[in-house]
Amino acid sequence: MAKLTCPYCNEIGLSSFRKSWLGPAFSVKCKKCGKKIGVPYAKALIACVPMFVAIILSSILKFNLYFGLLIAFFISGIIYLRWVPIVKKGK
Repeated sequence: MAKLTCPYCNEIGLSSFRKSWLGPAFSVKCKKCGKKIGVPYAKALIACVPMFVAIILSSILKFNLYFGLLIAFFISGIIYLRWVPIVKKGK
């Protein structure tokens, strides 16, 4: 499990598992400094694009929606963990 650094203290303050459950409306406290960190709203939505593409393609190409969503779920997870940054939230 990869460890992610806090934008405040630049220490390891969040695991990738913990980040995967973090949404733009929620924030968590850094394990080291205790300040709130989260993810930006717009970039978190970008990670949802493969889900929308899978739904649209399943209706156009007439393939199994569940199979398409399963593949899109894994692609979204990879996009979320790699390209959605951790940012400072609040105080």
